[in-house]
Amino acid sequence: MEEVAEAAGVSRATLYTYADNKHDLLIKALAEEQLEHGRPRFSAEGPPGDRLRQLIAESIAAFQRMPLLSLLVKGDPEVLRSLEHHPEVRAAFPLDDLSLVASLVMQVSPGLTSERARAYARAIHQLTTVGPYLMDSALRDGASGEAVAGNLADLLVCGLESAS
Repeated sequence: MEEVAEAAGVSRATLYTYADNKHDLLIKALAEEQLEHGRPRFSAEGPPGDRLRQLIAESIAAFQRMPLLSLLVKGDPEVLRSLEHHPEVRAAFPLDDLSLVASLVMQVSPGLTSERARAYARAIHQLTTVGPYLMDSALRDGASGEAVAGNLADLLVCGLESAS
């Protein structure tokens, strides 16, 4: 807490009015980050393939805007310990809406069974969880995070379109 107070330019007493301990502070910061940047920009309008591309790209690119969520997904021990102290917060991070993704998958590739579409939706969700690693500038080879996310989304949707 002392390091955080010093970095923020406030006294420890001031910091303790905001949070009782470092776990509470981290959880509050994670919640603020989620409120500010957490909902991907998604349009319900347009062709299903474009909507699915947008949803995938936004889900991956969000990690660039949300460093604490990125640490959580990467399994940062400090963030995970903080979540252990706050099980109610951990419950607030449900899996993405697989039914929405499966519905878009079926619209992009109408020949799929609903079971196969849900399997693809789960695979897409699993791929988007590697977003923190994809947003690492050392892996992007000079490309922007949005470009990398967009290219991956294009690749996934093109594969689905060719599957029908």
